[in-house]
Amino acid sequence: MSTHDNKSIELGWPARYQIRKELKKGALGRLFLAYDQELEKDVLIKIASPWVSEDRAFKAYVYDRWAEKETLFEHPNIANIIEVGKRTGCYFLVAECPGDYTLADELKNAPLEPERAITLMHQV
Repeated sequence: MSTHDNKSIELGWPARYQIRKELKKGALGRLFLAYDQELEKDVLIKIASPWVSEDRAFKAYVYDRWAEKETLFEHPNIANIIEVGKRTGCYFLVAECPGDYTLADELKNAPLEPERAITLMHQV
């Protein structure tokens, strides 16, 4: 069993999500990069801190609204929510993992043509 498998079990995740690495840890929760074996692609898993999960008002404001609003949009620049729920006493959210190419990367390459700049501004 790999380290990733152990991390998935430790966090109480089904085998579908294989944790690759922890990206961030803060007061509100933890963010992990994982591999979704059903979708065969990388995903992000955000796990709320226990205090967030216990605070109904905060949980409703952050997780319920986020999940509700994210499912209303379908746009290439917005990560789709794959799953929202509660596991091992903490709320979690699984979302698509954005690609490696960012706006910052595009701006580094060369000055933008005016048409491309307008297209990008409409997306932001």
